[in-house]
Amino acid sequence: MARTKARVTVIKKMANMKTRELYAANFDPENPRTTPCQFLEDGQNWIVESQAPADFCHWAWADIHADIVMIQCGGNPDGKGYIGIPNTMISCCCDGFNPVVFKIERVVDETDDLSDEQPASVPE
Repeated sequence: MARTKARVTVIKKMANMKTRELYAANFDPENPRTTPCQFLEDGQNWIVESQAPADFCHWAWADIHADIVMIQCGGNPDGKGYIGIPNTMISCCCDGFNPVVFKIERVVDETDDLSDEQPASVPE
């Protein structure tokens, strides 16, 4: 199967404050760097091919790239009903202090457009 495009959507940004409190040097909950990821926003999405978009966090791209390629090359992680949506993968960056969860979808129709996309979100 030829490699297709994929849509990557930020589902949820989180701040793991308990882990920060336990393990971060000089932890200060008032420091703005203790907020969730400062590079990405909930609902933000991209259509990707082989390269990371210019405004995508390079650390997050490195963490989810294998999942993107698997979806683009025809892999179906939902073969056993784990997610319930064919051609879709849920993945995340591995920042223990500020994890970000992504939805990765195979683009099956070249006319697929971001303008119709509703932001994805996860309840608190």
